[in-house]
Amino acid sequence: SFHEASHIIKDIGLHYKNMPKCEIHTNFDDVIHSIVGKVKNIESCTGWFDTHSHSIHVYLPNIMNRKELEKTICHELFGHLSLRDIMGDNYERTMNKVYDYYESKGQLEEVKTTYVDRYNLNLNNRKDRAIIAEEKMAEVIEQHGFKQFPLKNIIMGAIRNNIRKVVSSLNVNENDITYMIYQSHKNMLEMNHKSQKKKAKVRHH
Repeated sequence: SFHEASHIIKDIGLHYKNMPKCEIHTNFDDVIHSIVGKVKNIESCTGWFDTHSHSIHVYLPNIMNRKELEKTICHELFGHLSLRDIMGDNYERTMNKVYDYYESKGQLEEVKTTYVDRYNLNLNNRKDRAIIAEEKMAEVIEQHGFKQFPLKNIIMGAIRNNIRKVVSSLNVNENDITYMIYQSHKNMLEMNHKSQKKKAKVRHH
């Protein structure tokens, strides 16, 4: 229900102090009006992040239980909003390295199938490859949820992150991705967050 969903989101917002406004949609007509022309097949989505309003949106009819709601919030909060925030001007370059890593592992086909048509992407374009890589990372984050991260991977990722400041051509590996996800979570906990200082708010549509 809307009441249960808003309560869960507010609980998450109490822990992640920099969580932005989160809007819960219960009516498909309202969803269409808010993102018409931007996304295809929105009727199958559980949520999305609006880069213009800096807000998370949840489409409740497609969410069956608390676990699915939490996965949706993880996907949008850490996989899109916070991930873009921590990368800043390095977003496109870093995401293209992430794309190359997952492509070399043969792990992008399902993501391409889902999002190339939905977002009308051209994978010869670096910007569009970055979007695919971001969606792949968001899916990984969604599956990981709110669990703790392996300390060994975080340490290795931190070391490699420092090396990359000197050797910018360093490729991305699994430790790097774990460290990015860890940083994305940490970013939402820090009260000196550069763009969001308000607690989670929920508005009913």
